[in-house]
Amino acid sequence: DWSSDVCSSDLLDAPALRLTAEKRWIVDLIATNNSPLTIAPEVKCTFMNGGRPVEIVSAFLDGLGAGQRVFFQVMGPEGEVFVDRAPCIVAGPLPSP
Repeated sequence: DWSSDVCSSDLLDAPALRLTAEKRWIVDLIATNNSPLTIAPEVKCTFMNGGRPVEIVSAFLDGLGAGQRVFFQVMGPEGEVFVDRAPCIVAGPLPSP
């Protein structure tokens, strides 16, 4: 059973929220697959302003191999919308085909 090998809380390192020079909010993330399986997780980031969701964005990592560590970014709303945090969760670490 792959789900016992893949713990979503162990998959993502703490996200870093920033505003780009192009005036877009971005979350920088690192995903680490500590399982012996190749997985294809969906990561959902909720861009928040004062406790209220501004935008929810999904990112899909295709074929994250066993022991592999990858940097990726999730692009959020435009910069004129204030964002004070962007928690991200693994919505479904799926076994890769």
